[in-house]
Amino acid sequence: MKRGRRLQNGSGKPATARFAQTFAHHISHPPACQTRRQSSRRPENLSHALLAFTAELTYTQNRNAMSLIAVFADVHNKTQTLARALAVLERRGVTAYWQLGDLGAEPLALLEGLPVSHVFGNWEVSGLPHLPADRRAWVANWPAHLTGPFWIASHATPVYPPGCTTTAATWRYMHEHHPRWLQVFPSLLHDERAIAAALAALAEGDRLVAFHGHTHVQAVQQLGPDGRLRRLDGPVIALTPGTRTLVGVGSIGVPRDGPHPRCVLFDPEARTVELLTLSL
Repeated sequence: MKRGRRLQNGSGKPATARFAQTFAHHISHPPACQTRRQSSRRPENLSHALLAFTAELTYTQNRNAMSLIAVFADVHNKTQTLARALAVLERRGVTAYWQLGDLGAEPLALLEGLPVSHVFGNWEVSGLPHLPADRRAWVANWPAHLTGPFWIASHATPVYPPGCTTTAATWRYMHEHHPRWLQVFPSLLHDERAIAAALAALAEGDRLVAFHGHTHVQAVQQLGPDGRLRRLDGPVIALTPGTRTLVGVGSIGVPRDGPHPRCVLFDPEARTVELLTLSL
């Protein structure tokens, strides 16, 4: 069943009427959870029916309270590929999307109306002056990071130069200081110093995981309590206490690790990351 979907009511009835109707149905039709956990017998009295209904309602409410976040990056104007990927992710019950940069101008319209949070990538920075005027001011204010209690998400790294807080601020930084692009947007797949700095930033912020794009490769590196850095293959990664994990989400538009688009599903309540390869 899909996660994160609210209970739908097409009847227009008030809550008390819906409760009474559903409860009456449960008296004569035991819920599936009772059948699984107890037996196939019908409830023998009203108390049993009430307990069965309450258990099913609690299970449904807890299931629908869950969140499932699709984290993707590096679309690079491949709008049709993104459209097909979004259709797959919707069927998986995704409740929100994090777009980690290098999107391109063309797919912006496709994402309108969806619960999407954006960060900038090097494409947004370099192409900012060339964006359509009606999009430029919005993209100029995209942040460098998305952050939460135990996670951070960015295009290349959780560690940017001071002042590189938005697309526009980073554009100014590049033109005022003239660094190499790889100094600002390093590879967390190949640059050992950048990997060490990212893991140190996680430890300093007491965070478990950093999501990133930029490499166009889906790769997970986890620093264990023993101080060893390991590559994990998944498909499901547990974010356990005492670990620090770098999750390269892969690329939707231009993957470098095979022909298929890749992204990840992040469940912040279960503290898991699922690696997805989308055979579109």
